[in-house]
Amino acid sequence: MVPVPDYASRRTLWPGLFERHGASLGTNFDLTTLAHITDGYTSGAMDMVVRSMLTRRRLERFMAGEKITLPEILQWLCKVDTLSREQDENLRKWQDKTPAMAAIKGTAKVKAKKPEKGVKKK
Repeated sequence: MVPVPDYASRRTLWPGLFERHGASLGTNFDLTTLAHITDGYTSGAMDMVVRSMLTRRRLERFMAGEKITLPEILQWLCKVDTLSREQDENLRKWQDKTPAMAAIKGTAKVKAKKPEKGVKKK
């Protein structure tokens, strides 16, 4: 599970997502506001917004000089659910209890192997 990105990560993610999908936000785009507004969105949700927004037709308009606007992004954002802090915290707690995460963190409890039947201890 990837944690919900913080403000600095969102400021980096948004331009990268648009570039990955064939567009850019431009130098005068209000990235500060977008990063603040999208607090609670996962990086997957952010990617889904960009993919949904950048249809072939929209990319053609972008190539013709029509810039991406904040209100345009907000129209797509309102269609995607955010992850509340409580949900994020609950998922993190659950994840920490999984055997895979315990192994990654080095907190896995190692069970001693029982001797096989018929095998004598030396």
